[in-house]
Amino acid sequence: MRRLDGSSRRLLCWRRIVGRLRANAVLALFAAALVLRLLVVFLEPPTRPLGDEPAWLAVADVVVAAGFDPLRADLIFYPPVYPYLIGVTAHAMGSLTATKVLQALLGALLVPVVARLGRMSFGAGVAVLAAAFVALSPVSAWYAAHFWAEPVFVLLLWFGIERVMAGDTTGRLLPIATGGFAIGLAALTREPALYVLPLVAAWLALGRRKRSLLQAGLLLAVALLTVAPWTARNYARYSAFVPVSTMGGRALVEGNADRTRGEVYAEYDEVGAEQGPIAQHRFAMREGLRAIQARQPAWLFEKAAQEVPHLLTADNMVLVHVRRRGYGPPTTLGIWLVALVTVLPYLAVMGLFVLGLARLSWSRPAILLVGFLVFYTFLHVVVHGHHRFRLPMLPAIFLIAASAVPAAGAALAPFTQQRRALFAVLALLLVAVLVPGFVGFAAEPAFFGARAR
Repeated sequence: MRRLDGSSRRLLCWRRIVGRLRANAVLALFAAALVLRLLVVFLEPPTRPLGDEPAWLAVADVVVAAGFDPLRADLIFYPPVYPYLIGVTAHAMGSLTATKVLQALLGALLVPVVARLGRMSFGAGVAVLAAAFVALSPVSAWYAAHFWAEPVFVLLLWFGIERVMAGDTTGRLLPIATGGFAIGLAALTREPALYVLPLVAAWLALGRRKRSLLQAGLLLAVALLTVAPWTARNYARYSAFVPVSTMGGRALVEGNADRTRGEVYAEYDEVGAEQGPIAQHRFAMREGLRAIQARQPAWLFEKAAQEVPHLLTADNMVLVHVRRRGYGPPTTLGIWLVALVTVLPYLAVMGLFVLGLARLSWSRPAILLVGFLVFYTFLHVVVHGHHRFRLPMLPAIFLIAASAVPAAGAALAPFTQQRRALFAVLALLLVAVLVPGFVGFAAEPAFFGARAR
């Protein structure tokens, strides 16, 4: 074995020290994330469920009333993982607080997942900074105390992608199988993971390793086998092939029909009451596709201009909760403080994201991250955009944003004249996307001294 000289030993020792400090930094950020989320859970002012929260709680009650028997539970519109998570934790502990504590832990676990993705994609410095973005995100922390499926979905999806990236790096099959299982569970939480699966598999298949095709096949097989029992349950319960849920049908018609949301819901509910949930789903899919066909050839451009500002707006569910009197009538000072705490960090991250995107070096991990962002944006252009739906995009946005910070040490491409021009174009597009949201803020009475209506 070759002996190291004095300078080599010192360099190796220094690298070990830096590595331990960075590992400890991620551990500290995980602890900070958990503490922040638990503080939200236990110190949040008295409130009430709003938006889809009552629906998720009601479906969890259906699961509990059916004795957790999937064949007895009347569950087809909503995917199963989140209702079962609420039902099991609340039933076992006798309180929804147990569910919130579990959600705080799951939210904090996204920190090491993003750190590992950052290390594989851009290096250890970016890993720590992106993990800090996750840990200290006030909006992400707020979700721990509320009942939305997205945070659980985000963790499962990105843990799956992290395992896939690890398998691609090492050539091992076990991480790929684990990633397929996690993405399958993510699909059983929110169905878009099922549509993302072919993208991740294609990226894996195009790798440089001899086993890349085998790995891609394994990923698809494990993910689909994870979903298959619920698909079989749906067939046994409803005599129809429904891979996960019927939620996508309503989203499709809702986002494309030339009628108001209330009119779409009324028609959708009428079909369901008369013909049942499967006929209701088929009706929604048929009407949604018909509406898309009727809007050709400008449909994609019109929808992108309409939905992307809704998806990337500076608005967030914390502000929505305040404006809808979730904590009682809002004061002008209170809503401005909430806006400053939740909106300014988002704007700062998006500015860094645009800079990082303009200077990105196109490595395999970077291609997967950007490909995911483009594809996920397209999914919500097809249906409809909402700021809640960008939560699954945030880990990729955080990673690319962190890579733009010089101190993080990422290997950025030279900031050539062409890349400066790209940065200017991306910055202008970002401003154009954000402006409608700020116009909406300006029209909101709660921001300017009047009580929210």
